[in-house]
Amino acid sequence: MAKETRAAGIDVIDHVPWGTHLCLFYQSKEDLIDVMVPYFKAGLENNEFCTWVTSEPVTAEDAGRSLRRVIPNLDEHIESGQIEILDYSQWYTKSGVFEGDKVFEGWVKKEDEALRRGFDRLRLAGNTVWLEKEDWAEFADYEATLAGVIPKHRMIAVCTYSLEKCGASEVLDVVSSHQFALTRLESRWVDLDRIRELVRVIVTTRPDEIGCDECFEQLDRLAEMRLADEEIPEAMRLVQDHLQRCHDCHEEFEALLATMRASS
Repeated sequence: MAKETRAAGIDVIDHVPWGTHLCLFYQSKEDLIDVMVPYFKAGLENNEFCTWVTSEPVTAEDAGRSLRRVIPNLDEHIESGQIEILDYSQWYTKSGVFEGDKVFEGWVKKEDEALRRGFDRLRLAGNTVWLEKEDWAEFADYEATLAGVIPKHRMIAVCTYSLEKCGASEVLDVVSSHQFALTRLESRWVDLDRIRELVRVIVTTRPDEIGCDECFEQLDRLAEMRLADEEIPEAMRLVQDHLQRCHDCHEEFEALLATMRASS
């Protein structure tokens, strides 16, 4: 039997079944709001009990203001108890420290509460920017546990991560424990397969490699030395390495050389 699906309210994801566990990698406050607002709007419209656990860069106050722009009667939903907007300290660390087992037990209790009050169960989201390095291992274990258990529940969960605080190993941890992953690339949202490819590039890139912008800044000087048959200094090694790897930059360099030869 096909699983019941719900409107996700998220760009590139139309509908998802109960038990879906997503992650979002964001770079800015706007990224976070752009996904969370329509996500919770869809939940309210579909009689779901909604909990948004916030932390910087989007505070509980920011979240409320952003939701009111598209949900004029938001206060009615808050007063009726259909949606709650919490600071992370009221949920993840309310005992003073993060305790994954207790947090998950809390989600199950909210699911039961939603059913008891006549809602179609639970839609939730939590931001993780508050995590410190010493908390990461326990939180990763919590996410892995959630990934194994949440498909058995009528919940939809989005866990949001700041790309500024995630290295390649953290991204791999997060992606491995979620069914869907999203991030914004070139002004559009991309999904899990593209993120895996980006992580592969990060992991396999040498720390001393340079990008196209840095390479372009040095092309004129390198071309001048090449035309003058000067010895290429060690400082230009990274530029030459990049030209060997990047087809576009190599073509740009060859065109520049041809132009300079023609004008000399």
